[in-house]
Amino acid sequence: FFTTIVQHRALVEGINMARALDETCPHCESQAPQALCYLQSYWTGTAVRSNYGQGRSGLDVASILGSIHTFDPEGECDDTTFQPCSARALANHKAVTDSFRSIYKINGGIKQGQAVAVGRYPEDVYFNGNPWYLATYAAAEQLYDAMYQWNKIGKIMVTDVSMPFFKDIYSEVQKGTHESSSPEFGNIIAAVKAYAEGYIEVAVS
Repeated sequence: FFTTIVQHRALVEGINMARALDETCPHCESQAPQALCYLQSYWTGTAVRSNYGQGRSGLDVASILGSIHTFDPEGECDDTTFQPCSARALANHKAVTDSFRSIYKINGGIKQGQAVAVGRYPEDVYFNGNPWYLATYAAAEQLYDAMYQWNKIGKIMVTDVSMPFFKDIYSEVQKGTHESSSPEFGNIIAAVKAYAEGYIEVAVS
């Protein structure tokens, strides 16, 4: 997943750079849509399956890294490119981080909807598969990126796909579009910010 999503972004950037130089990049233009199309195959309906085989579930912090690595500050909450604020990226954030709740002793006693220490992937055995600071910080960074996008766009959309993520951290959330002028927008932002800062606190503690 990570390789495909950064390849797509690189091809799009190649198109933009060529145009800025008054040139063309035919291979960029022909292959970018193909990479984007293939990128959709990693989505299972509830999470990103980052990799195949090797007896792994496919839940992997690489999917969160992919979203933040290709974060577009000028973009919308686009599902097809797994932007940080997209329903898919948020649902995946929950699936990936939840997968570490029960396997690390350090996460013992932490309630659902509160930040936990995050590793690379649940089946990791490298150095006994311990949590990683970078993985935990990545979980926070996606949420900060999402807040930036929501504030810039001026609304938050809660869908069936993203509802489980939001429900974990703000139980009163309602499905629908919440404009920046509404109290609900501020409530959601506050909940997501507290959640993001929880990951920072876990990493530095």
